[in-house]
Amino acid sequence: MIKHINDIKTINRGCITIVPQKPFYDRVNYLDPENPFSEDDFQEYNTYLIDDDFAPDNLENVVKKRYKIIFENELNDMWTKPEDWPQKRDFRLFKKWFKFYISAAVMDLETKSVFKENF
Repeated sequence: MIKHINDIKTINRGCITIVPQKPFYDRVNYLDPENPFSEDDFQEYNTYLIDDDFAPDNLENVVKKRYKIIFENELNDMWTKPEDWPQKRDFRLFKKWFKFYISAAVMDLETKSVFKENF
């Protein structure tokens, strides 16, 4: 763990953090009523790294370019049968089901190297 501000390194990525909303949990609960979820059950959210060279004047477009893969991954995290996912997964539905936050700065507070692995 980094102990001094001068040791903080940035990563050449921006990020999109996805926060599921009630309609998302309603769908999951419809599919699996025996194990209900709510927004209050989760305090940990998925964050997706993106190129850090994006125009901050239209952040919604940054997400719109990537929403399909994000939408599918969020659905897959909760329900692994794609045939049960909504057939029409457009950006309008995405915005109803998820809040998103974008950052152009990603700081690394750890000393271990970052590595990638297939998900």
